[in-house]
Amino acid sequence: MGYRILAFTYRGSAALLAATCVLAAVMIALNAPSVSADLPSSAQLFTSTDSGVVRVFANGTVQPLTGISSGYSLELLDCKLYVNPSFNRLKVYTTDGAYVKNISVPSGVQYLTFVVLPDERIAFLDNAGDRAFFVSPSGALLTTVNLT
Repeated sequence: MGYRILAFTYRGSAALLAATCVLAAVMIALNAPSVSADLPSSAQLFTSTDSGVVRVFANGTVQPLTGISSGYSLELLDCKLYVNPSFNRLKVYTTDGAYVKNISVPSGVQYLTFVVLPDERIAFLDNAGDRAFFVSPSGALLTTVNLT
């Protein structure tokens, strides 16, 4: 019976020691500065500001994309950023800010904003005229849809 008490006491002490070690490791991890938390991992949001396009990360870091200006709207599809610096063309960049290409807006297309569709066609939305203009990835007008 003394052996069982000794064994129980030993196991109890080992369990208490193990729990204390785990608790200490958790406390150290919570209080230690985290290098990965300080570095942006992947952008959560791209937005247009007065000074240009910025990436916003989950940790609150804001990083301007140098040399990229946007008009009224921007779109993101498949790691490509579509911006309209003017109403006669879109510019396409990678999410790191590298230039990819220009897409000309066909003449006669008036729009307030645009949407890039999964197959990279673009829908230019004309709120005043209640129309949507569908354009190919190369900038050719495919069709016009009256919305009313």
